[in-house]
Amino acid sequence: MTRLVLFGILVIAACSRPSSGTGLATPTVDTLPGGAVVVTNSGPTQWADTSGWRVVEERVIAPEAGSAGEMGDVMGVAMGEDGRVYVIQSRPHAIKVYAPDGGFERDIGRDGEGPGEFRVGYIAVRGDTIALQDPGLYRFTTFLNDGTLLQMRSSPGDWATSYLDIDRYGVVGIPGGISGVDGGHRSVMVRARLDGTVIDTIVLPEYPRSKVTWHATWPAGNMRIPGPLQPSLHLRYDANGRLVHGTTDKPELIVSRNGLDTLMIIRTTIPGVPISEAQRDSIFQDHLDGMEWQESWLVQGSRDDVPAAWPPWTSLNVDKEGNIWLGVPGDKGRAALAQVFNSNGALLGTVPIPDARIFSGTWGGDRIAVRDENDDGEPLVRVYRLVR
Repeated sequence: MTRLVLFGILVIAACSRPSSGTGLATPTVDTLPGGAVVVTNSGPTQWADTSGWRVVEERVIAPEAGSAGEMGDVMGVAMGEDGRVYVIQSRPHAIKVYAPDGGFERDIGRDGEGPGEFRVGYIAVRGDTIALQDPGLYRFTTFLNDGTLLQMRSSPGDWATSYLDIDRYGVVGIPGGISGVDGGHRSVMVRARLDGTVIDTIVLPEYPRSKVTWHATWPAGNMRIPGPLQPSLHLRYDANGRLVHGTTDKPELIVSRNGLDTLMIIRTTIPGVPISEAQRDSIFQDHLDGMEWQESWLVQGSRDDVPAAWPPWTSLNVDKEGNIWLGVPGDKGRAALAQVFNSNGALLGTVPIPDARIFSGTWGGDRIAVRDENDDGEPLVRVYRLVR
């Protein structure tokens, strides 16, 4: 497997070898003693600056209040390869199906614990099949998009992530948690086919420790809490059946087969974006206010704990072709650009991001569905399209 990945990287690097003055680069590829491939990117291999791919808004799905397609409390969305959009909601519980032109087609499922029912959940779609993970009921269910119930299987509970990813082979990465023999809890991702057959279990990486902590005290006790802008963990299950993860304090990603090994390390260069003094004041006060949500709390922290620059990256997503999208912050801290890597770790180029919520959306072909709301707080879905 490692030799094949290395061969693929070398082929792509050779194909993208730049001519003089193009502004393109060739990644450096090394192999560690343990067999992990390290791909170090010093620049894009396919297009310079932001002159390559674009993400544009294609349509908005916002059914009228009182209509059959009206959305309730949206828990998640999924994008079909055929352009259909699927919304899982509560109050009332349903998976709502919208046609490629945005028209409402049908509701699937309902509130409850019986066949085809759910309490909470997130969904993924492949072809005409919808996968639903309900961490509250510890249950994995699949439907056809015409509403036919296919199967139900027990699955891990726990909100280990807030999304459900499915690879090109129709294998779903079901997030959850398990208890070890020592009584401890570990976040995992169970890989299962759409018929519910379990293949194996991926161990998810542990959340990074905060480098800076604040001290909260109250009459009954005390605790340590993370300081402002501390490293966070992001992970996705990609189209090739691999776990991609990293922490926001390092401009690199780890690609793993089972969560315990390292298949590939992807390194990149990301220019630092400074945080203004006014922004540091605001971040400090917001963090302080957020921690003092109980009047009895006394939180001790310093403005000097606010970093002078935004993290190298803020968010992560994977598309249906196996490309990895890394969100790079702008001057306000939200993802304003994406560095896009192919499945072999080569940096293709940088793409402007019109909506930072794209990183919490779901891909279907060249489209991505993102949940949003209008000025009145009513839910809607925005569909963006990738223009190559």
